[in-house]
Amino acid sequence: MKNKSIKTSLLLATLLLSACGGGSSTSSPKEIPTVEETPKAFCEYDTKEMMYMYKEEEYLDKWMCDANVRYYETPCFGNQEEKNEFITGEYCANFGLSMMNTSSAYLAGASGEGITVAVLDRRVEATHKEFINQLSEESKSFVIEETTGYYATHGTEVAGVIAAIKHNDFYDEYDTEYPNRGMQGVAYNAKILSLVVGGLNGMNSIVVKKAINYATQKGASVINMSFGGRTYNNSDEYKEAFLNALNSDITFVSGAGNDRLDCKTINKCGFPAVLPFVDGYEDLLNSQGGWIIVGAVDLGLKITGISNRAGLSKNNYVVALGHGAYTTTNDNGYVTVDGTSLSAPHVSGVVALMKEAFPYLSGKEIADVIFKTATDLGEKGVDDIYGHGLVNVKKAFELARTL
Repeated sequence: MKNKSIKTSLLLATLLLSACGGGSSTSSPKEIPTVEETPKAFCEYDTKEMMYMYKEEEYLDKWMCDANVRYYETPCFGNQEEKNEFITGEYCANFGLSMMNTSSAYLAGASGEGITVAVLDRRVEATHKEFINQLSEESKSFVIEETTGYYATHGTEVAGVIAAIKHNDFYDEYDTEYPNRGMQGVAYNAKILSLVVGGLNGMNSIVVKKAINYATQKGASVINMSFGGRTYNNSDEYKEAFLNALNSDITFVSGAGNDRLDCKTINKCGFPAVLPFVDGYEDLLNSQGGWIIVGAVDLGLKITGISNRAGLSKNNYVVALGHGAYTTTNDNGYVTVDGTSLSAPHVSGVVALMKEAFPYLSGKEIADVIFKTATDLGEKGVDDIYGHGLVNVKKAFELARTL
């Protein structure tokens, strides 16, 4: 098994985005109430010892509370979910699923079936055992020369969190005997539309625009954007690509970025995450589709050092696991990865689950449900660090059923 820990930002390239006028809007969604819940951390962080401390077993208190540890005396290493048939060793391999109470969606019959998630990134390795029949035949590259080497694995890592398959007959519950244990994605029956936008010379707004238009034409429900930069370009065509997708009920899920920015002013934020907050782009928040920005937290439910904060985008900002996320990588392997590049696909998977379970809700309404039901972290209420807080699938499904 390929297993490495990436401690640096997985920033793909600088995007050039624009600020310019006009656009259409749709009718306002239903008013959605806020749901509050007390957060429960998986692990406590001991700053003196500089390691994560497992709270349940004293004799393990010096072990790293990380995806490399496989100890399942309690479901998913001490998580708060009630034990059920979906909480298996494979499910627990990436703690990000349990942190969001994802198994509650599976109990409700959702798995992402029939939903397409477009991954704008490097190429997803179609031959990986976790992607058997998972990649759309309409996947496409928009670059002349694709990336090789270190960053070539990024698309595969992102896609694994979203839709790595569930091997029902492959792993025993809480079994620690398999050193090459696999994992499953949040929406393990969703289709991945792999759209290659990162090449040897980086990435630019032209290829991103083309990929967004293509994803819209091919009926994607979600577009995952685990890339970013600090600047934006003045291009009407670029804005229209986003707006047309949103008016087609596509939900964009974007990593907040890994530049340690507070995002209190527009020049201290990451793009394309905060694109709707640029003058002239406000219509992106008034369309049928949703816009979700995702920051990264660790297993102690603390914002990671590299994650950009919510700041001015706090009303569209949530968090998910972005430290030690266990996922797929090239050459049929697995890896633990840090960064908002991995927190974003957790939420893309949740949107896919909700789109399948509640097809009558628009993308914007689904995003609002996710915001309203997130588990509050940091200062009470929507704050400048965590936004709405940690995504909570159980609460989201409970609220969506009432709409």
